[in-house]
Amino acid sequence: MALDRWHEIKSLFVQIRDLESNERSAFLDKACANDPALRKSLEELLESAEHPANFFEPSSERPELFNASLRPFPNLAPGIVVAGRYRIEERLSGGGLGEVYRARDERLPDRIVILKFRSFHEQMPEGFRREIEALARIEHSSVVGVLDVGETDSGERFIVTKYVPGISLREALREAPFGVKRGCSLMRQLSLAL
Repeated sequence: MALDRWHEIKSLFVQIRDLESNERSAFLDKACANDPALRKSLEELLESAEHPANFFEPSSERPELFNASLRPFPNLAPGIVVAGRYRIEERLSGGGLGEVYRARDERLPDRIVILKFRSFHEQMPEGFRREIEALARIEHSSVVGVLDVGETDSGERFIVTKYVPGISLREALREAPFGVKRGCSLMRQLSLAL
C-alpha cells in the first residue's frame, strides 16, 4: 500500500471512528462514493478497532472458532507423508492459529520445507485464501514466498514455504539485548521487507 494511500485511510479513520453507526454509513457513502476499495479498508479497520479480541481470544459469541482451534491435526507426526509428497520431520510450533511443521519434499529430496496448517480454515476459508494470495504476491529476499498449497486426505489445508534455518527474532532478543547498530540493521531489513 502506498504511503499516501495509508495516510488517506488513517485520516478518514480518525474522523469516522467515534461516529454512531448511522453517521458512519453516511460518512462512508460520501467519502468513498467512487472508491469501493477505500470503503472496504475503512470498514475492516473499524471492525478490528471495535472487536480486537474476536480473532485471537475465546469469545462466548463465536465459540466455534476457538473449539476448532483446539482440535489436534490428525496423523501429523514425524514420518507421515502429507499429500503424497511432504514427509513430516518435526513439529516446530503451534497455537490457536495453527501448526507449523518442517518436512522434506519427496519429489525434490534435498529440499526442506515448512508446512503451515491453519486451525480455522473450515470457519474462515476467506482468511486462508487471502493469506496465500498475499504471500504469493510478495517477492523480496527477506520474505519467504509460497511454494505450494495443498490439502490432506482428511481435508486439512496447508501452505508450503521455504525452510529458513535459524532462530526467531523473539529468541534472538532472549539470548542477548541488541545494540543500536544491530537493532537499526534489523529494523532496516524489516522495513524493506514490509
